[in-house]
Amino acid sequence: MAIKRTSHRLGDRDRRNLDMIETIRRSKTTTKTDLSRDTGYNIVTVSNYITTYIKKGFVYERGLDSSTGGRRPELVEINKKYAYTIGIDTGEADVESRIIGTLIDFSNKIVLKIKDPRPTENVSQTLERAVKMVGKIVEEAAKMEIKDIKGLGIGISGVLHEDTGTVRNHQSGSIADYNPAMNTIENKFGFPAYLANDATVAVLAEKSFFRYEGMRNIIYMYGDQGCGLIINDELYEGSSGSAGEMVIFGTGGVNYKYGDCACKFVSNPGTDFGVMQEIQNLAEAKSAELASSGIVKALGPDLKGLSIEKIAEIAKKGDGLCKKLLKGAGEQLGIKVAYLVNLLNPDMIIIGGGFEKAGDAFIGPVKETVNTWAADEAAKTVRIMPSQAGEDVVALGAACIAMREVILSEL
Repeated sequence: MAIKRTSHRLGDRDRRNLDMIETIRRSKTTTKTDLSRDTGYNIVTVSNYITTYIKKGFVYERGLDSSTGGRRPELVEINKKYAYTIGIDTGEADVESRIIGTLIDFSNKIVLKIKDPRPTENVSQTLERAVKMVGKIVEEAAKMEIKDIKGLGIGISGVLHEDTGTVRNHQSGSIADYNPAMNTIENKFGFPAYLANDATVAVLAEKSFFRYEGMRNIIYMYGDQGCGLIINDELYEGSSGSAGEMVIFGTGGVNYKYGDCACKFVSNPGTDFGVMQEIQNLAEAKSAELASSGIVKALGPDLKGLSIEKIAEIAKKGDGLCKKLLKGAGEQLGIKVAYLVNLLNPDMIIIGGGFEKAGDAFIGPVKETVNTWAADEAAKTVRIMPSQAGEDVVALGAACIAMREVILSEL
């Protein structure tokens, strides 16, 4: 069985350690006084923890900071070479995609990134490809004289069940055992490997790499199917690791409806909100609207190279069809976001999954729909914004999952 993560069952001391170390990692250099202010822990507690971190080699004392009066505070700096971890984003299964691998140091800096195209393949094949990606990163890291790789995280699309070690694909329903791939990595490369849902690690990346002051409840929307949750400043994954799924998985071709209207909250059009299929339908119908659109002008009648990113790019140039498609997709996501805003009353919603590149053409309709359907009390307090990590978000979050385990295992 793959190694289960310690960070599922955090005690108070674990929470304080992760809070302080992640704050130092974001700041790179800080003082005990600033760390006390940023974390809310008293100066005595901070001093005791810093002493431990110095002994462990997590941080080192750099010298004295400037002072406007009184004793100059001592600077503490993260030891960026203390540990390295790998993060893999496998991409969506059963469709043509890409696989991204990153290597980060202890200061959260990306020191290596590899991105390869990935053909349509099932979950088991994708995990085999992830093993090969790990080998590539280890090989390139060795050329850079990096040897202290202490863990690996994989962010994967699908419904996880950590007790059985399986992941189920959203679209096909196929179930794969991820333990063989994880065991291969651990036996071949000698470091522990962890696996988590892509949206779950994405929200962790946003929290770990970017400073969101006062934001303790964050939801990361990964397309239309899943979301990552941080509740009361802690990553929430549920009892078996499958929290955050936003669709109903019916069997027997059941079409869920309320009256004559299909329920958009439980529909499952895919991570692209059905936009690609809608364009394909227009192409098959020989639509005049599509023929005269910026899509055909940019890609030709065969639509070669069509992607969500390309649609977003064309929409920014003012193309009417692309803007209409993005508006519809934004409204569809907005319905789900409105429900989550009412349910969880979050501080922040982060829009990811590629659609954030469309800017206001997509996020604007999301906000408008949330304001229409969510309770005013919750809607007026939530902040809705695009992902800052972009396409690297899942790989970075997976590396962060592994780094958290390194920290907890050595304290």
